[in-house]
Amino acid sequence: MLGAAGAGQPGRKRLPLRDPARHPGISIDIGVGGIAVAGSYFAALPVLGRLQRERKQRALARKAPAPGAVPEPKAGYSST
Repeated sequence: MLGAAGAGQPGRKRLPLRDPARHPGISIDIGVGGIAVAGSYFAALPVLGRLQRERKQRALARKAPAPGAVPEPKAGYSST
């Protein structure tokens, strides 16, 4: 209901309020959809975590020098 503010305005249109008991399918669909989204999210977490770990490992492997590589001398030092 609109209450006292809407009672004094006879030309004002009122919004139709739907009874959820008459339309239970909408509530059920929203609930099932929400559960499906939550389930998909939690099922994807391990996969996304593994992809993130593999990505970090590949990035570290690119930065690390090759085994047996000789580091270049630093500025100001002679190699002789």
